[in-house]
Amino acid sequence: MFTRLAVANESVLESPVVHAPLSVSPHNRAAAFEAVPEPHRSASVVYSLPATLTLAVAALLAYHHSVLAMVECGAQYEPLKVAALGFPQGHTPCKSTLQRLSCHLAADALSATLVG
Repeated sequence: MFTRLAVANESVLESPVVHAPLSVSPHNRAAAFEAVPEPHRSASVVYSLPATLTLAVAALLAYHHSVLAMVECGAQYEPLKVAALGFPQGHTPCKSTLQRLSCHLAADALSATLVG
């Protein structure tokens, strides 16, 4: 598979797209996220980590790459979709919650969970 890169008025370049194999299927992604350690104190947790990571992945797959875009994506979901993502209270995290999570999340543990 190749992606096309256009550079100004020059010819179109082609570069190979490398896909890393994942050991986690989309069907058990939320269960895999439960293995990632929670970076916050249990008393301060409002949103479950698996639900928040699932929202982030869903937003990224929909080309919402910034934290603000992820939050806006989640805010636009219908209540049934929000519940399916793992937010039974009916609303998704705000921008500061996602920013704090991204600062304190154990990236190595998340990577190990997804790649195997």
